[in-house]
Amino acid sequence: MTQELSKLVFVIITFMVVIGFAWLKVIFIRLEKFHPATYLKIGSPGLIFNGGVKTGFPVIRFLVGRQYVALKDTSLSKWCDLYLCYLFYTLQY
Repeated sequence: MTQELSKLVFVIITFMVVIGFAWLKVIFIRLEKFHPATYLKIGSPGLIFNGGVKTGFPVIRFLVGRQYVALKDTSLSKWCDLYLCYLFYTLQY
């Protein structure tokens, strides 16, 4: 029973990570397309290439500091707000 449970937990966590990365990619694409100056300002972040500490901290600052609100893009704001809720919810576990 515990082996089945651990497999289930592994699948759920993997699914949550994939969803989080996909969500972040949508935010990056929207920033790059509609707000290129801001996208460049936070270091042209990517998930695999050009990721890491160099762009990670500016992206976290952008999201947690809610700097996206100043862009007055309601769709981007909704994506970012929901991503923050998702991120804080998943970090609890």
